[in-house]
Amino acid sequence: MNLSREGASRWLSSRWLRTWAPLVFYLILSLAFFGRDVSWSKYYFGYSTDSLLFIWYLNWWPFALSHGLNPFITHYAWAPAGYNVTWATSIGFFALLAWPITALGGPVLSYNILMLSAPALAGWAAFLLARELTKGELTQDWAAALVCGVLFAFSAPEMFQLAIELNLDSVFLIPLSFLLCIRRLRGKLRRLPFVLLLSLLLLAQLGISTEVLTTLCLTGALSWLIFLLFTPAGARGPFWRLAADIALTAPLVMVLAAPFLYYLVKGLPDVPAYMHPAFMQETELLQFIVPTLPITSAGALLHSIIQQGAGFAPDHYTFLNLPLLLILALYFYRHIGKTYVKALGVLLCIIAVFSLGLKLLVNGHLTGIPLPWTLLSHVPLIRSVVPSRCLIYLTLGTAIATAFYLAEAKTTRARWSRFALAAFACLLLPPAKVLILPEPWLTQPIFQDQNAFKWTLWPTQPFFTPAHIRAALGPNPNVLLLPDPVVGPGMAWQVDAGMGFTQAEGYVGYVLNPELKWGFLDELIWNDDPGFGAKFQAFCAAHKVDYVLIGPGTPPGITAAIEALGWPHHMDSGIEIVKIPASSPALTPH
Repeated sequence: MNLSREGASRWLSSRWLRTWAPLVFYLILSLAFFGRDVSWSKYYFGYSTDSLLFIWYLNWWPFALSHGLNPFITHYAWAPAGYNVTWATSIGFFALLAWPITALGGPVLSYNILMLSAPALAGWAAFLLARELTKGELTQDWAAALVCGVLFAFSAPEMFQLAIELNLDSVFLIPLSFLLCIRRLRGKLRRLPFVLLLSLLLLAQLGISTEVLTTLCLTGALSWLIFLLFTPAGARGPFWRLAADIALTAPLVMVLAAPFLYYLVKGLPDVPAYMHPAFMQETELLQFIVPTLPITSAGALLHSIIQQGAGFAPDHYTFLNLPLLLILALYFYRHIGKTYVKALGVLLCIIAVFSLGLKLLVNGHLTGIPLPWTLLSHVPLIRSVVPSRCLIYLTLGTAIATAFYLAEAKTTRARWSRFALAAFACLLLPPAKVLILPEPWLTQPIFQDQNAFKWTLWPTQPFFTPAHIRAALGPNPNVLLLPDPVVGPGMAWQVDAGMGFTQAEGYVGYVLNPELKWGFLDELIWNDDPGFGAKFQAFCAAHKVDYVLIGPGTPPGITAAIEALGWPHHMDSGIEIVKIPASSPALTPH
């Protein structure tokens, strides 16, 4: 009995602890970097209305399912036609996973937990992958794998998305998918469990981000091809078996995701050909190594390099800091003769070129030189991907290469020197500063540069409670909220109101093709057209709007244009209620 207890204790203190302790370590780092002494139910981590969008979706899925509604089509935004959420960032997997937390503490709490745990999960998944990979020619190195996790969890692409996008920040399934493939290649995982596990991972990724799933499939196929080509012909059997096994996952995923895929296909005609503006299609070449651009002199270059030591800021960052670049240079220089090192080097170079986008951008100057991504941009699914999203695979590859570099050290002196260099690279990763934005909640400027991570106060408004909405507007009103939810707190107000009204517009993702035909939606934000009033009247009539609710932060020009229509209006708890007359003409979009 004593021997059994000793064996169990030994197992817990080694295998179990050494596997799960890194996750706890990464969680502690994430909280130390980003956590602040604020209520996680009253403040959310982020600064843009994208955060409100994700919180709205964390609320939408449980609300829809508990009320017997179709969760794939919402009529609570863009009413009365509705909105197909499968092509948007609707994070259904997270909404269902966090449902118990949402039910107990609200969607804001769920959102904050998911956001701040995302880097830790990404780091832990990279740790598991690095630990497996260093079991090959090298001896498994727990410490090297731990460093790999830090470099991936708090890399520039991961932290940049942490500031704004929950779906793109949650990339832990990427290393886990590669881990399954590596274990299958090495014969450590049988076919059936591999197919089942990979199918579940891909299904979960589909429920988090279709864009990340697309890049995962693209990068996975590219990785398989490159390593196959660099492998001697007589040793390619495991690669072909892996490809066959991966092919088996496709029909299984399609069966499991049949409802989602049905609405995905059904909604395709309404999806814009390009969901992202042109300026998001290029990535600055020099931003791989310097955070502040453009560079105008040698002094400016030196200042920009030194600025890396000031910490990460969302709009001032490098994808690869200088210590990390030195590690990569040393590793590839010393081992470029090895087959797998050549393959990894080629893969990273291709991914880096892909991440640059359609045309080469150097020091703020668009050269017009076409890049390989131009060819991929014509593929229907891939053309909706922002090329810079590929950088997450570059940072994963560089973190893995760093783990190799650390694990191969054969002497104590070499080990200490290499880990010191890696520690220096890690020290440049933490954020420059994290702020708590004071109340009141303000309309957020679009694409405003951000120098800090932020905790923002949830935009509570006394008017938007379930009881007050029923008393002021009656049952099931269809309203138009101002400021426009693209820049205003409308999605948060709808959540606070218990989904007690539908919206004629809303910020739930891209704008559908039928709505784009109106051609004036930007005027709800900017009011730069003297004919705004007539178009607004037609829009409200076509969308069967009962009330326009004008809140704080609405541009005065928009308020004046609506009041000039002569519709009845009055103030209630800080919100101007404008009643739409039943006789308003219904015009068609043009």
